[in-house]
Amino acid sequence: MVEPGELVGSFVVEVGQRQAWPFVGFCDNEPTPELERRLYIDADVLVTDPLGRPVDPGRDVVAALMNLDGLTVQQAETENGDLRLSFDDGSVLVVRGVARADTVGEPWWFGQRA
Repeated sequence: MVEPGELVGSFVVEVGQRQAWPFVGFCDNEPTPELERRLYIDADVLVTDPLGRPVDPGRDVVAALMNLDGLTVQQAETENGDLRLSFDDGSVLVVRGVARADTVGEPWWFGQRA
């Protein structure tokens, strides 16, 4: 199981959608071989830019997540089920830990690729 704190030092290498779930892919190239993880999202998200302004994705969450491409995670924490990732340029991603009416599993989870 991936703990959010394990993302610190990882950088965003992909943003996309798999079936119904937007995802953010992270790479940690410190270990050999490098370690890649995906954060799958099935909840409300908030992305803020380096000035703390919300990025308005409209209906396209992936469009907001694209603002994180190439950034490195500086801090990762959870509180009350919410996941908060802070990045090296000051951007922040918050994924709510509360399921929506259409959530089919957990609000967010990690997948790991070897």
